[in-house]
Amino acid sequence: MEKRMSIRVNIMGNPGRRRAGCAWGARLGLVLAVLAGLCAGELTAGGWWNAKWPNRVRVKLDTRAAARVRRAKLPGDDIAVVQFRTAGLADKSGRDIRVVSASGKVLPSRILQTGPGDLLRLAFAASGGSKYYIYFNNANAPASQAKPLEIRRGVLLEVWPYAGGQARNITQARKTLARASQAKPIGRGFRDRIFLGHNPFGPQSKIVQRYTAYFLAPKAGEYRFVISSNNASFLLINDRLIISDGGWHGPRRYPNHTGTISLNKGPAKLTLIHINPWGWAMAMVAWQRGDRPLIAPIPPGAYTEIIPAQAGPIERYSSAGGVDFTVGPGGEAFVENRYFQRRVFRVQTTGRRLGKKTRWAWDFGDGQQVVSPGESVEHIYLRPGTYGVTVKLQKSRKTKAKPSLARTHRVHVDRDWNKITRNKLDSLKDYAKIVAGYNFAALDAQANLNAALLLRRAGDFDALSNACKAFVTRAKASDKQIQRLLAIYVQALLADGRASQAVAALKKAATMSTDPDTQATMLLRAGRLQLDQLDKPDAAMKTFDAILAKLTGHAKASLLRQGRIGIGDAWLARSQADKARLAYAQAGPGDGRAKKYPGIVRGDFARQAEDYLRRRNYPAAAEAVEKWERTLPADKLTGYSTLLRCEVLLARKKYADAARQAERLVNANPQSNYAASLLKLAIRAYTKINKPRQANRCQERIIKNYPENREIGK
Repeated sequence: MEKRMSIRVNIMGNPGRRRAGCAWGARLGLVLAVLAGLCAGELTAGGWWNAKWPNRVRVKLDTRAAARVRRAKLPGDDIAVVQFRTAGLADKSGRDIRVVSASGKVLPSRILQTGPGDLLRLAFAASGGSKYYIYFNNANAPASQAKPLEIRRGVLLEVWPYAGGQARNITQARKTLARASQAKPIGRGFRDRIFLGHNPFGPQSKIVQRYTAYFLAPKAGEYRFVISSNNASFLLINDRLIISDGGWHGPRRYPNHTGTISLNKGPAKLTLIHINPWGWAMAMVAWQRGDRPLIAPIPPGAYTEIIPAQAGPIERYSSAGGVDFTVGPGGEAFVENRYFQRRVFRVQTTGRRLGKKTRWAWDFGDGQQVVSPGESVEHIYLRPGTYGVTVKLQKSRKTKAKPSLARTHRVHVDRDWNKITRNKLDSLKDYAKIVAGYNFAALDAQANLNAALLLRRAGDFDALSNACKAFVTRAKASDKQIQRLLAIYVQALLADGRASQAVAALKKAATMSTDPDTQATMLLRAGRLQLDQLDKPDAAMKTFDAILAKLTGHAKASLLRQGRIGIGDAWLARSQADKARLAYAQAGPGDGRAKKYPGIVRGDFARQAEDYLRRRNYPAAAEAVEKWERTLPADKLTGYSTLLRCEVLLARKKYADAARQAERLVNANPQSNYAASLLKLAIRAYTKINKPRQANRCQERIIKNYPENREIGK
């Protein structure tokens, strides 16, 4: 027989004993209340379910959706879905997650997705009421006290990476699905229908998808179903195969793959298996109800409803207050096949109230930090990734006595695939205004490069210069990053007339790579600028010599050959034709045809350049001359290729370059058949830039050295 304990407290009598009795009775009442709370799973009506789970979030259902779902009175549990970030406090598998009702009852739940970052998405049985709690952060959590959650609502989409396999028939498709589902899912969540042209969780190809949906047949009768997808798909109704569209193919434009089935009025199960090893993840299920002629995608209202829920900030057991934050998509911008993501962060606090003048310090995990006076702040991420984002209370005279409040979440940043069909992009100039203030040195190399691309496209050249300067101070970067950014930086510097800085940047960039080809490419560009822009042949000679001294036997032969041509050009600029000719000979012709038939190749290039000049296609003419002199570098000493090059420079109004190139050739090879024509061209160039003394000097040279052509300069 169960023993019972009866406690009787006499509070009657004298006042002293009455006060003592009251105090003792109060303590005993508190003990009994605690015991009762523990037995029920909840300490008090608003208390903590179990102190072994030190963290929780409050969850509130969408009340209107919950009311609709409960009025439907469908068999099985009503299902709610919620997602939040756990700050890394929950077990990665989610085994320590407990969903608890307001009355302290542990409810059936299912982890849908953990990650990327600290994201957690789960479904749970909505037992009644609108408020629930999710507890986590118990390293020793035992097996769940609730039965497994059976989901018989909504449209659940599960996506795994394709791991090989065929899908010509349902048997093969099931094997391929089983193989893929051994891996962690790319994503799992609810949709409002099966009508998608993309994978909302990320990768668009090499994936396997399964939709498990529950819809309501409005009345008993025959139903015709239609499917269309990119590659194989199979439709099952109540686990019975209705349509098989196997093999690899594009989406069907016409209802060629159909199936019919008799259904009773009420809920029915629909399963679509979709195997998509290539192309976009397009899948659709349509139906024709009874004798209606229209075939249309099954609308959202035909599927049974899932109750959306919202999670509040993370709370900690016995803590007076805390801070958390939410992350939402703000928008995106596009530059050169790169999408830049704008994210909106909003502070959430629990416990004590903070004043309106509270300031929050944000670290966005990409090297950028900001102090915000308000609860909301935006940030632009320059490349996809998972970032450790931290917010903390900014200390001041008014806040220094308050407890330290901080929260860190790992936030994954990528395109919001649910919004890609809107085709809406933010203004690049708006993004540039924000990015211009970044600490570029704190960015990683790829983000630094992307910042430069954005700023260049937006036309903010001051900020572009700062971004490029920060890049070339790095100890190292990838070869592609170096070559891409230096191309941007050098172009900007030359446009601003800062060739010396461009040379310095290129030489610094050569030290950032261990790849001989990248080093040679940077040094070649630096040498050409020293020679062609700065007119410093001695400095250029040293740069080209360094390439051959350090990189011979390591860099590509084609790059070393360009170094030898550069040495020849430096000797030519120093008016030493014999040494230039020797360097060109060491470089040799550019290909076997030029070596065997130099006259034919020379004539071909000359005719091309002449024709392009006649048609005023100056870029093509310049390219033809460049190829000619690269293929047969010794032809630079004869003068005709130089004459054509100078004609192009004149036409493009690069008068100083044209005059310098013309006089340089005449100084190196005064016996050239084209010397007088080159001097005449130099006169035209000097006249354009108002340098009469230099023009007169060229005229005097024609009269003195080429008397047979004295009329040519007039």
